[in-house]
Amino acid sequence: MKTRRLIKASVCLILFCSCISCNSKKRKADSASSESRTTYFNSEWVDKIVEAYQLMGDGPSIEAADKLFEASELMPKKNWENYLFCATIYAPNGSLDKAFMAFERAVEAGMRDIELLHSLRELDTLKPDKRWDGFVNKINSNAKTYRDHISNPEVLLALEHMWSEDQNVLRRYEAQVRSFGDKITKVQNDSLFQSVIEQWIINGNRLDSIVGQYGWPGNTMVGEDGSKLAWAIPQHHPNVFYKKKCLSLIKACVDKGDCNPNHYAELSDRIARDLWQKQTYGSSMSDKAPYPIIDAALVNQRRYHLGLAEPVEVYAIYHGFSYKSPTISEAKDMAKIAYLEAQENLKTFKKMLNTHQADSARAYLTKAIKSYGNVSNDQLYQAAVALAMTDKDTFDDLSFKILKVLIWRAWEGRNMIAEDGAFERLRLLPQWSSIEQLLEY
Repeated sequence: MKTRRLIKASVCLILFCSCISCNSKKRKADSASSESRTTYFNSEWVDKIVEAYQLMGDGPSIEAADKLFEASELMPKKNWENYLFCATIYAPNGSLDKAFMAFERAVEAGMRDIELLHSLRELDTLKPDKRWDGFVNKINSNAKTYRDHISNPEVLLALEHMWSEDQNVLRRYEAQVRSFGDKITKVQNDSLFQSVIEQWIINGNRLDSIVGQYGWPGNTMVGEDGSKLAWAIPQHHPNVFYKKKCLSLIKACVDKGDCNPNHYAELSDRIARDLWQKQTYGSSMSDKAPYPIIDAALVNQRRYHLGLAEPVEVYAIYHGFSYKSPTISEAKDMAKIAYLEAQENLKTFKKMLNTHQADSARAYLTKAIKSYGNVSNDQLYQAAVALAMTDKDTFDDLSFKILKVLIWRAWEGRNMIAEDGAFERLRLLPQWSSIEQLLEY
């Protein structure tokens, strides 16, 4: 159903537009304010928005839209996507006055995407109404105001072009993969995906040029939309060192109040996931739960102090599932169990490897790694050595991945990788050049 697809299509925009726009000093002052804390930790709007999206599980309904509208009215930062979603439910169900009220709130909250508006067939019943043209004009006015108030529209155009190229190469890759059907091999897939990686690197180099000339593209320079496009480039980039460099630039921009704090949270948590470590802000989501979070009981306090308006429970519901932060006691117990399980999986990996059960060995090592942060650098290195010494090329990709992660983590023993005899066979493979390049950083 189109309205269900709207939820998925606008998830990122929802999250970007729901931050608290303030500078670092103001956030510190707010953290001392009982009124601000009461607003943030007041569960009324959180409970309502969670309940609304849960009601959507059986299909959009007036009841769910009413609940979502109520929650949106209570949110500390108004969210135009939520209001628009309400309108797409009200309109086809004959509640035209409610639809226009939700539509009006969306425009007031900053909606300026006229192409999205015209693509929503659910709003067709509103178009004959005399109120429609007025709102369309306001949306166009929002878009013009947005463009008029950015300081460097040329950089915005460059970022838009880079993002278009990013999406074009991804679409070509996906079409090529579909043409192979179920018969595509991993080697074929990796070969096709290389064009995507190359485009990501090209975009990274272009962004470097922009940053070198103008600084990080923040809201003042390119607006919220352009700033989001700038953030998406390191988010996709294959090199974690590049991600880290951009993360520090984004943080400086956030501290000045010129960049969405969710950009920092998203990239920080993405880096943690790339490094098989626990995330900080809970913004990296799997299909059914957040990826492991460090001190999970305190995640919402960290989100608040960074300047994020929504607790992780709401962030999760936007991704299609329910999640509740554990208590401090529960989080400690969960962390202990996860650590013990990871260590047990690591032991089983070694046992399976010694008994030549390659597929099982790989599966148990992957389980240990996926616990995020419960396998030490030394243990990862020894696992890479063990895999490399089996002379099984089916392990090569995992061996290379482990070595890259250790280098990206800036592990103090990383310099031994270049000389360790265990990797003699791997050094003869083309992939080894990527290891050498990372070691030069």
